[in-house]
Amino acid sequence: MIKRAIKKAKKFKREVSFVCAKIEALPFENETFDTVFTTFVFCEVKNPEKGFQEILRVLKPNGRLILLEHVRPDGKMTSKLFDIGNKLTSIFGENINRETDKLVIKSGFAVEKVENIYGEVVKFIIGAKMH
Repeated sequence: MIKRAIKKAKKFKREVSFVCAKIEALPFENETFDTVFTTFVFCEVKNPEKGFQEILRVLKPNGRLILLEHVRPDGKMTSKLFDIGNKLTSIFGENINRETDKLVIKSGFAVEKVENIYGEVVKFIIGAKMH
């Protein structure tokens, strides 16, 4: 993904730095960023709570968190199918059943927007650091 992003940045003549790091241990100073944007990250994170704490740490006061994530669906039948599917995907280190939308709130973000992108499975979530 980084290689693709570098190509796109060059194509659009943007000066951008790319850093590969674990979300649970970000190599940035406190209150560095106005916005943190992630796509389909938290299904693969072993300790999502730690990841959200790191995001809070590197966000400036009133900074925004923007997520595109698949989450455990609320529907009775769909959630049962995800429970079964998660047993298979967890072999490969993925947790497709995570309630990431609820973890955002639990981690201390004020949720500004939650939008279903693909049924109730993929959500666009915007949260704000509350101080």
